[in-house]
Amino acid sequence: MRALILAIQEDPRFPTPYRYLAARYAYSLRRNLLAPVARRRPEHSGARIRQKNAIALSISPSLVRRIAVGPLTEENSMSELQIIGAPQSNYVWAVRIACHEKGVPYTLVPVMPHTAEVDAIHPLGKIPALQHGNVVLAESRAICFYIDHAFSGPPLVSRDAVEGALTEQWISIVNTHFDALVARPYVGAYFFPGTSDGSPNRPVIESALPKLEAQFAMLDRAVAKTGYLVGGAFTLADMNVLPMLFYLHHLPESGAMLGRVANLASYYERHIARPTVKEALPPPFPGRSSWTIEGD
Repeated sequence: MRALILAIQEDPRFPTPYRYLAARYAYSLRRNLLAPVARRRPEHSGARIRQKNAIALSISPSLVRRIAVGPLTEENSMSELQIIGAPQSNYVWAVRIACHEKGVPYTLVPVMPHTAEVDAIHPLGKIPALQHGNVVLAESRAICFYIDHAFSGPPLVSRDAVEGALTEQWISIVNTHFDALVARPYVGAYFFPGTSDGSPNRPVIESALPKLEAQFAMLDRAVAKTGYLVGGAFTLADMNVLPMLFYLHHLPESGAMLGRVANLASYYERHIARPTVKEALPPPFPGRSSWTIEGD
């Protein structure tokens, strides 16, 4: 029985709710007791969520109850977990994927950086932020660490020392080089160009293209062997980079580049179709009907 539960818990082919419940049952076996179940309280009604301009999310319609999981305090186990930030942010999206992978119910509070909700938590007013009872956190990596360690379920980062370190390595490389120095300026030149007529900022785009090609080649080599950034499983390193690849896939030059690097293109197409990724897919920016921007 334990082997079957473990297989369901760790096999991504099973829908998230099944893996979540398997993880819950495995936890109760280890502790020799059933974890407390807390149904939604009146103050967590739809009216309160709408008042806060939040989007209530759940793993599936069948999981309409809050479940206290993992080594949480009584106060936190009875509180809703809030992910605070605009869903279009790649880091907000990565945190939401982590919640779905872990089977953690949450409420999205879709606000922009430097709003009151964000400024109250992040010292620099950036997103995402998290609030869960008396726990408040800023920065996606800190938030994902909390989700991974405070809740039962498949680990987002391997507990093996080497694979865990490699996951941290790729998160760091992607965040400090691929995103900050290349992808973010390039994507911003289309969606937030800063030009007088709102047209794409061509000088920024052209300067990013050679660096973007080199970064794609690096990632192509990284996923060539196993189809994952680390080992043979979907980890936080993959959750972190996929939203960035999604935006690049929908822009003209970067979309064409991605199609030319076979390993990375296959990696992207396979993992962007993963249910936990699709469940957290953000809508286009306000005023846009699609993420795709056609070339000249």
